[in-house]
Amino acid sequence: MKKRLPFELIELLDVKYASDVRRIIPKEAEQSAIFYFADIDPESKFYFKIIKDRIRFRKNAKKYFKFYLIEVLPYVVTDLKPQRLEVLNTDLKGNFETWISFIKKYNNVKIGDTESWVNKTFYKDLTNPYTPEFPLLNSDEIEELREYFVGLSKNLFKHVEKLEDDQLENVYDFLTEFKRNFNSYTRDEVASKIAEIWGGIYVSNAKSAHELISMEDIAKVKRIMLPSNNPAPDPNLGQQNLSNDHTSH
Repeated sequence: MKKRLPFELIELLDVKYASDVRRIIPKEAEQSAIFYFADIDPESKFYFKIIKDRIRFRKNAKKYFKFYLIEVLPYVVTDLKPQRLEVLNTDLKGNFETWISFIKKYNNVKIGDTESWVNKTFYKDLTNPYTPEFPLLNSDEIEELREYFVGLSKNLFKHVEKLEDDQLENVYDFLTEFKRNFNSYTRDEVASKIAEIWGGIYVSNAKSAHELISMEDIAKVKRIMLPSNNPAPDPNLGQQNLSNDHTSH
């Protein structure tokens, strides 16, 4: 098979990418693509698509060049939108490796670690089977959450300054950005982000987590997040697990 394909495509199938970046897998080509690579993370939408190739004559160089039309998400990490562009065949590998480097960066950040105990525990407790019937937060819930986020942000900043902890600073930056526009998110998305923030604090510094995430705050956030006609959450939910887990770190 490999001697039936242009070398620039064969390079992208090199096994070193699979070993160095475990979250990347090649998919069977779609009808609209020659090759399609996707982040192996099932929750990720990142992809690298090679749509077609074409030969073009450049008058200034007086020769023909081969180009590939690609579509990439993300093309830059500051704007998570798909970007379609043409690249020289000699630049294809470089663009592919840049895309992989973005996925590595995301995978190295602790925030949003869905395998962490905090995310799994609190995200489950922040939602219930009835929440799809109430997908959006109302104005009162938004204002209560905004007040909570402002207070948490101030306390988190104090911990960052005192401990000079880079990981906690990442959580602080994440929270700062989120509290600016969380009112545009669905209830489920807000629950997920809160779990990521709590999880990020816990993973970064367990001692800070016990000082910053009080049981009263947990109960308050759960009360806000769950629709008012649902049973109020038990304020002790998660307390036993939090205490037990703290002793193991």
